[in-house]
Amino acid sequence: RRTGVPLAANALARARMTPPQTGLSIAARRANVTSSFRARAGGLSGLRVLLLDDVATTGATLVEAARSLRGTSGARRITLAAVAATPAMERAAAALL
Repeated sequence: RRTGVPLAANALARARMTPPQTGLSIAARRANVTSSFRARAGGLSGLRVLLLDDVATTGATLVEAARSLRGTSGARRITLAAVAATPAMERAAAALL
């Protein structure tokens, strides 16, 4: 709020509750969060969006949330970020760069 950057706190919501991800493999985490988010249709039309997570363990939650936003919100660009990442996530991200 202090930055003046708009916050769209209601642009993304849980479509269904998911069990905790602790102890799940990467594949199981991805399956666990599939279709678990719902974006407000057109709510971000034409905007650039920063999707922020507190901790990225495998990136499964960030990726699924971004898929939902990309599919229905109308966002022009979605950038993913996390405050902290596990070593596995850092290795995966480094491989993409």
